[in-house]
Order: sequence, then C-alpha cells, then structure tokens
Amino acid sequence: KRPDKLFVFSKKDGELFETNEIGEFILDKIKQKASEDEIVDLLQKETGEDRTLISEDVIEFISQLKSKNLIR
Repeated sequence: KRPDKLFVFSKKDGELFETNEIGEFILDKIKQKASEDEIVDLLQKETGEDRTLISEDVIEFISQLKSKNLIR
C-alpha cells in the first residue's frame, strides 16, 4: 500500500511540507513537464469531478508550491 501523504523538503528554508496523493500526482506531472491544462485534464479523467473545480485547485496548489520556492 502506498502512503497517504508525501513530504516535500524545501532546501531554501529547511521547511517540510506535507501533501496527499493528489498533490503527489501533480508534482509528478510537473516533473514530467505537463502543463496545468494537461494536469487538469488527467485529474478530471481520473476522478470524474468538475473540471472548473479541479482547475481552481490545481492552480492554487501550484501557486503555493511556487510561493514556497518548491517549483519554478
């Protein structure tokens, strides 16, 4: 069984951030150079949830990662 949480360490400030499997999925797709739209499409296909809500959540999550210097 996979763990329910993923921890991401910020080398810049030494903080540890926690995310769930959806956050891990998004991080993995970012590493694969997927665009925000591609990530949203994949999550929508996987979950069947409303695309607009998924898009808002993905944009917010990516913004948080950028503000904490975890991605560029």
